[in-house]
Amino acid sequence: MTESFSRWLRYGFLAFFLLIVTLLILSVRPLPPTFFKIGTGGIEGAYYQYALEYQAYMQSEGISVELVPGAGSVETLDRLRKGEIDFGFVQGGTLDETADNSSLLTLGSVFYEPIWLVYRSDIEAQYLSDFQGMRIAIGGTGSGVQPVALDLLAANGITEENSTLLKVSAIAAVQQITLDGVDAAFFIVSPRATFIQDLMLDPGLKLFDFSRAPAYAGRFPYLSNVTVPQGLFDLQANVPSTELHLLAVTAQLVTRSDVHPNLVRLMMREAIHIHHGADWMQAAGTFPSAAFTDLPLHSEARRYLREGDNWFESNFPFVLATFIDRLIVVLLPLFSIYTIFRSILPVYSLNVQLQTTRWYTTISAIDRHIDTMTLEETEHAEQQLDRLQHDVTHRITLPFLFMGSVYTLKIHIRLVKTRLEDHRAALLRQAQTSATTEEST
Repeated sequence: MTESFSRWLRYGFLAFFLLIVTLLILSVRPLPPTFFKIGTGGIEGAYYQYALEYQAYMQSEGISVELVPGAGSVETLDRLRKGEIDFGFVQGGTLDETADNSSLLTLGSVFYEPIWLVYRSDIEAQYLSDFQGMRIAIGGTGSGVQPVALDLLAANGITEENSTLLKVSAIAAVQQITLDGVDAAFFIVSPRATFIQDLMLDPGLKLFDFSRAPAYAGRFPYLSNVTVPQGLFDLQANVPSTELHLLAVTAQLVTRSDVHPNLVRLMMREAIHIHHGADWMQAAGTFPSAAFTDLPLHSEARRYLREGDNWFESNFPFVLATFIDRLIVVLLPLFSIYTIFRSILPVYSLNVQLQTTRWYTTISAIDRHIDTMTLEETEHAEQQLDRLQHDVTHRITLPFLFMGSVYTLKIHIRLVKTRLEDHRAALLRQAQTSATTEEST
């Protein structure tokens, strides 16, 4: 019965210890959620297509992702501020500086998005100012196209007072430009967008050549300039027939400051996998990048760009690696405390031994000379031991772990004192015998 109780006591202690460790893990750094949302812009654009790749990867790591389409970058930023989504693709140059952006951080820029200005082929246009007085689609409300288009047009003297600026979505702009409903239309989208290929191959449309692209990039810091190679869209038909200059913004991944840092690391891992390669606009390794961003870089994103996966992330599934990471965070302090305790204990024990050695020196000196002591010396030694016993009993405070040394010392004091008492009694008997003998003589 006693052995069974002892076994269950050990198991109970082990279970309690594991419970405490688990609670510490969860309280020190909570586990990341297994569900989050990504804002993607319109479903016809490259943001949505890229988000599908992120979604598939996250599912392979045991995390569910909901894609939240919308009008565009302006709406995505607003949703991030409100906490309605956790990550979002945002076009450079669309950040509203008057809004409260304190909760927003970027994971870096991830790819170029060219600015496509498509217009009817019967229009002759060398500069943007040549479109003054025409019907121009500038993107829908909430999209990232509109603020950039308005910047470019205003720099060339084109305003709502002298031209017809139509605030329509990308899908509506595609329909209207192909049906002559507008004279020109702005699109800001990756070449991966399916409708771009169709527009480039339409013989009734042309792509505007931003011949002064470096000047625009110098005036607007969020702009870069890229070159469309001759024949990019159709080598056989040689479309375009000449090399063209385009302006480009950068798409960036934006998150909130309260999003779990491990989700940021996981998004960075997939961002490198998707966007690290080369294409006609960029060299390999250009993206993801801390450059071309409108917001502060998330500290975890910066660390990941510099160091990549840690050893656990490289060798274990994400959820398991995260748990191990938290386990180490908890166990390292516990192990440090244990190590410190183990190192302090021998030092303290040595200090106790040094103190008891000093006391034992006195006891040993008395014990060795008891047999040769006079009565006066015996009484003096007894007084020494009484003082020592008083000090040991009333002045020494030690932890329970070392109380055994105190009680052992008391026993030895008592043993030597008993010898002294016996020796004193013997001396008294001897003195009494001597006195009797002298009286009788």
